[in-house]
Amino acid sequence: MKSIKYSHAHSKQNKLSKMKFYLFLLLSFSIQFYVKAQKILQAQIILNNNDTLNRNIKVKTTLFFPDNLDELSVNEKIVIIDSLKKKHPIYATEIKKMIFVDFMQRKRVFVGIFWDKHDRTLKELIHDGKIKWYRAYYPNLYDGSIKHLEIMINENNEKVTIDVLNSKRKKLKELTKTKPELEKVIEMNEMTYENILTILQLYVE
Repeated sequence: MKSIKYSHAHSKQNKLSKMKFYLFLLLSFSIQFYVKAQKILQAQIILNNNDTLNRNIKVKTTLFFPDNLDELSVNEKIVIIDSLKKKHPIYATEIKKMIFVDFMQRKRVFVGIFWDKHDRTLKELIHDGKIKWYRAYYPNLYDGSIKHLEIMINENNEKVTIDVLNSKRKKLKELTKTKPELEKVIEMNEMTYENILTILQLYVE
């Protein structure tokens, strides 16, 4: 009987060890997913006084996805590197526009547009037309991952904010109400990135 009890205890201990091992693997994966790698990009920065700086800037990516830019590293403060390799911070509120090509060879444009006194982050300009489309990035309070809001403003300065809880269709209809013929297009199509861009372009015509 003693040997049977020992066998059960041993089996229980093995299961516990395996659980600890899998928990360790999961934790390691999560840490590596969120650990940031520092990299350099070349950017053109236009300040509020219209001075233009062409500098290397320090940015971050994740270890698992080294080509994916961490937008949180360029939305509140930009760290530039001068010719002597010294680092200098420039805050978002000092910047009118910043342009660079990211690690996936995509042109990115961030602008200094702020809607209240607490707003101190650059917004990415997704579409510049009669309706302007901006993307605001912010960290998830629980795990630090990147979240974003879509912000659109039409020529009448009417602004809508779209997040996961809002209906993209409803918000687009609000912005394009002066062109009721677009309502059917909005209703019939999925609200993908490409389709939204097409609708914004049709709004100009």
